[in-house]
Amino acid sequence: MIDEIEEETSLDESTPNPEAEKNTSLEELEESKTSANALPEDSTPAFMEGFRNSWGEKPTRKLVREIIETVLLALLVFMAIRVLVHNYQVDGLSMYPTLDNGEYVIVNKWSYSSINVGRFSNVIPGWTASSDSQEPIFGKIERGDIVVFKNPASGNKELIKRVIGLPGDTLEIVSGEVYIDGYALEEPYLNQQWRGDYPAITIPDDHIYVLGDNRNNSTDSRNISVGLIPMDNITGKAFFSYWPHNAFGPIKSEQPNERK
Repeated sequence: MIDEIEEETSLDESTPNPEAEKNTSLEELEESKTSANALPEDSTPAFMEGFRNSWGEKPTRKLVREIIETVLLALLVFMAIRVLVHNYQVDGLSMYPTLDNGEYVIVNKWSYSSINVGRFSNVIPGWTASSDSQEPIFGKIERGDIVVFKNPASGNKELIKRVIGLPGDTLEIVSGEVYIDGYALEEPYLNQQWRGDYPAITIPDDHIYVLGDNRNNSTDSRNISVGLIPMDNITGKAFFSYWPHNAFGPIKSEQPNERK
């Protein structure tokens, strides 16, 4: 009898207690809820800090990118301007009163550029042109244009003068008056007359004859040190004056008229 009781007691101790299990489960559930609630609270500061950091980095990267893009754009514009135009300071009074000593002008380097249209005839159907046919992009050089050119006798030294004689012209100066193919030129840009003479000359192809507006104080095509100017020596056409401020504005390329 005693043995049986001991066996029952032993069985009772090993038998699971439903109430105990219930209490344990509730405690674990509450514990897990507490842990779950605590996790966002613990991780929120780190998350917000990372968000703030990433938010702060994006505008910085954008600013750096914009600065780089601006600098590159400025360099491209500068290079394009240097390819297209050239600034020049007038040295002396040879072009007075049109241009004064020390005046700064802008020269269009592409004014007299040309392209070989013969190359296009090879790719465009129906277009026929000789292989060495050249056509101007912006227009041909005209009498009265003010040009900057390299002096053939002085290496890279540049001069600025007015175009008076064109290829094929027969030019002569009699008592300071210029004649082209026998017709006298009316030159409204002159403020004084030169009284000298210059024998008749026919200007060859690809050359021009230049004179300063201040005929009594200009070294130009009348002088053997300058002479006729090859077209390849022309830097470009002066079209705008930007200094001093009272001279600011476009330069007028007044064309002389032939007086018959």
